[in-house]
Amino acid sequence: MVGKFTTSTCVKMIALIVSLLCVLVTSAKSTGTGISNAVDLSHPLSSETLMWDPNAKFNLTDKTLYENKTHFYAANQFSGPEHGGTHLDAPYHFHKQGWTVDQIPIERLIAPGVYIDVSDKVKGNSNFELLAEHLAEWEHNNGHITHGSVILVNFGWSERYGNRTSYFGNSTQPYSFPGISEKAAGWMVSHGGIYGVGLDTPSTDPGKSQTYPAHKMLCQNSIYGIENLNFKGINLPPKGFNVIALPLKIKGGTGGPCRVVAMGL
Repeated sequence: MVGKFTTSTCVKMIALIVSLLCVLVTSAKSTGTGISNAVDLSHPLSSETLMWDPNAKFNLTDKTLYENKTHFYAANQFSGPEHGGTHLDAPYHFHKQGWTVDQIPIERLIAPGVYIDVSDKVKGNSNFELLAEHLAEWEHNNGHITHGSVILVNFGWSERYGNRTSYFGNSTQPYSFPGISEKAAGWMVSHGGIYGVGLDTPSTDPGKSQTYPAHKMLCQNSIYGIENLNFKGINLPPKGFNVIALPLKIKGGTGGPCRVVAMGL
């Protein structure tokens, strides 16, 4: 039996389809071989991937490789934590009633991007926190943050990725690296219409945090987080581009490895 659609539902569906098509059409120039004007903001997954737990690893297991004169075949199995390397935190990660990673609406994972570069303010300070004032300053210089945006914050920490002690500030907890202050998280919530926030450090909260107020506040308001982004050698504009952040669709997952791309540059 085919369900009935109301006029309102049809309008919303059409609007969503049109908006997604606009993202793809305006974000890329057809080259005949794929999509151009896109940059990858993800670290690759490997045995060298940095994990919150120093004893956790990403592993390729049961490697299969076959080759003869006419045929080549390769296949692997993999295992690892949900929260390692470049990954997305679903709201359920810190909120019992929040979306699991497979429940996040797809339109929230393809959205206008906002780039906030505070690396010149951080200057290697592992105790630096993004403040509400930094967000207000960005709006003063660049205009109001569009409803449905994903905020990307560059602390200048990508350069340290690959060296666990330098990146985390310590080999084990307590860690020490920049993150989002509780008041900055509150600013994003009160602003309304922020879908997600990503950054180039191991956690949304500062490394020294033991109570994770930014995680809790964002997750309780259906704002996902993206951690361990890679901005090394990449210079994004403050706005005018789109973000695609597609995590593994793990049923009931608290998060998952994520390929993050900025398009329309």
